[in-house]
Amino acid sequence: MKIALLNHTDFGGGAEKIALSLLNAYLDFGWDAWLFVGEKQTEHPNVISLQKKTFLWGGLPSIFNQNSNKSPNFWDLSDVFTKRNFKPSLIHFHNLHGGYFDLSQVKSLSEIAPILHTYHDFWPITGHCAFPMQCQGFLEACTDCPDPMRYPAEKADKIPEQFKIKRTLLNHPSIHSVFVSAYQSDIVAKATKLNDKFTVIPNGINSKIFYQGNREENRKKLGLESSKTYVLLAGKFSETNPYRDYNAIIEVLNYFESKYPEVKFLWAGNNRVGLLAERSSVINLGEINDEQQMATVFRAADVLFHPSLADSQGLTVLEAIACGTPVLCYDLPSYRPNLNQQNSVFVADLSNFPAALEGMISNPIIVPEGNNLVDWKETTHQYKQLIERLLC
Repeated sequence: MKIALLNHTDFGGGAEKIALSLLNAYLDFGWDAWLFVGEKQTEHPNVISLQKKTFLWGGLPSIFNQNSNKSPNFWDLSDVFTKRNFKPSLIHFHNLHGGYFDLSQVKSLSEIAPILHTYHDFWPITGHCAFPMQCQGFLEACTDCPDPMRYPAEKADKIPEQFKIKRTLLNHPSIHSVFVSAYQSDIVAKATKLNDKFTVIPNGINSKIFYQGNREENRKKLGLESSKTYVLLAGKFSETNPYRDYNAIIEVLNYFESKYPEVKFLWAGNNRVGLLAERSSVINLGEINDEQQMATVFRAADVLFHPSLADSQGLTVLEAIACGTPVLCYDLPSYRPNLNQQNSVFVADLSNFPAALEGMISNPIIVPEGNNLVDWKETTHQYKQLIERLLC
């Protein structure tokens, strides 16, 4: 079995973690698997960069044209296959946005091998954005976009055209879609004509790494004081990320720094010095790329404060409750299968977060073990079964 995986990069958020983990799972199956990326960030020997050159600051060339790359900065995937004398049995798409992949390649790639496409967000069905939020334009034609700069950004006059291109190419009959939640499949079904060419496979949690443990022992590993209260902030929270409520974090920090200065906030997910790192209550742990260390951080925290405004499933919140750490968050439809009153507190507005967190600290939630989370082993088993079925 020869599998070619494709993703924007090999380290970052949930999509990157799943793509790289599936690469490792396919290799463990004894398959010949390679992950092709627009920007390589790890040292994994089976990850291949499609960049023809390294860009300044290690970034990609433009925030625009996120789903079409007409410049010579990246190799076409089919050309790379030819150069490497690699003929895949199956091509596995992950995130295609990021300016590294020209969607016109879909047709030629479909002639090489069947395509599996895992949706990590809603970009494949919108004119440009990863999550439509309150906008319903994707149900029609994405005309008059209210926020062209929302990630991935696109020039306003190009959005309707790109919407049509995606509808045509990503509905190709050789593509079988995978959704990470029933919520995601329901949204896509509203926008496209779904038939039996899709499967729901939830992202699983590695129970050998993410499990409950002694909070004091885990704090000792991190050099934290056992008697203090620690609230964890994990993820890419910034003023420019429209899918994470940065203002909610500032609201909470202002409240606790004035009223409970002894409460400390662990910030994991960004190694750049910024406004959060300058706060007196924040302990910056930097960007953590080791799962064992991240599990230690989860087990050391009293609460995960995760005001995400949009998520397809939410690996961060699932890993937290697997480690016995209760979650404070918005009530997102994608969270409902796993988050409940036994392991989480939901709020409706950012102004409710300070009081809710205050309540969780004064009356701690004891997260029960066995949250009916899907194990990563089951996820990989389902992918193996699906691929073997598609190729039989």
